[in-house]
Amino acid sequence: MRISNDRPVLVVRLISLLALGAFVCLQSGTSLAASSPAPGAPNRSGATHGGTMTVTIPAGYRANSYRGDPDLGLTSALVAAGGGAGHFDAAKLFRVLAGPKAKPEKARLDRKYGKAKVDAFLQTFTFAMIDLTQLFRDNHIALPAKPRIAPSDGRAISLAVYRDGIMPNGKYDCGYMMEHLMTHPIHVVLMHEIDNERGHGPKHNANFHIMLTRVVLDLKKTYGA
Repeated sequence: MRISNDRPVLVVRLISLLALGAFVCLQSGTSLAASSPAPGAPNRSGATHGGTMTVTIPAGYRANSYRGDPDLGLTSALVAAGGGAGHFDAAKLFRVLAGPKAKPEKARLDRKYGKAKVDAFLQTFTFAMIDLTQLFRDNHIALPAKPRIAPSDGRAISLAVYRDGIMPNGKYDCGYMMEHLMTHPIHVVLMHEIDNERGHGPKHNANFHIMLTRVVLDLKKTYGA
């Protein structure tokens, strides 16, 4: 199923519309409004209570937004490296990506941000990837059975993640990278889910972006590419 990158994003939740947060992937100017479903828009199936809402990004917002086809072969490699859709663990993915540098990189993050924030980052990362695979299932998007990079090749995956985050201006952007892995509309939905999930929220979401950016750039430097 191909998802249009220009349609509103549909989310069905078990919470009241009044609980909706306004923070989406650290970008301002996002409008949030109740709406009827948009044909072909990403959705959350299986809800039995609550409302239907759309999360609509202004038409002019494209500076840090990727609107092309998703790199599902790389997404598949990340999911597999973290233990698979049913058992994903961000700590395991981190160990694969960093390889023999995992312990010193974790220690460096602990010193810079504090162990509590690093642990929160890994918790949010785990939630995000599990939720992403569910969003894919809800929208009938199948990850390739064979990832385009071997899940055990942490160096190749790390460098591919970095490359997917390079914007047309040559700068790396965490949100741009994520949209490359999942499409723009699903990225918006996922950020909304993190913001509104108990135990996560906007502060954890912001911490997730800051630390994920740091890890990607550190590993790019580590691997000398």
